[in-house]
Amino acid sequence: RTVELSTSRTLTGPLGTRWTTPRIIGTAVMVGTFLLLVAQLTSTLSDRVDSPAEAAPVATASQKLVIRAIEPTRIALVSDGHPVRSGKLEAREVIEVEGEDRISLEVQDLTHVVLSFNGERIEPLHNLNHPRRLVFMQTH
Repeated sequence: RTVELSTSRTLTGPLGTRWTTPRIIGTAVMVGTFLLLVAQLTSTLSDRVDSPAEAAPVATASQKLVIRAIEPTRIALVSDGHPVRSGKLEAREVIEVEGEDRISLEVQDLTHVVLSFNGERIEPLHNLNHPRRLVFMQTH
């Protein structure tokens, strides 16, 4: 003689399907997990759209020059025809300048500075110890 003990409750759903308590709990967990994932995805997407900085790119200057002094030197810096800086650049001083058309830099001694143009390091050739004039132009 076999005795069956059932600790789960059985419900009969539409179309005659039988739903036990563990099956109902499992389905509820799966549906809850799905809804949580949908909510996170929706939140992530709405954050991207709501952020104006990410929604539309901001127009910036077409070129950027960064001058970092290793040792003191004298410079004259002009961007798009407007003087930016003229005089002594102290050691460890950094200048960033942006321009649309042309950036002109006169340096007393190029061995005393490190230059980056649009994120790439620039290493001029020839005699670097003499005063030099460098002109940066964006090609269109």
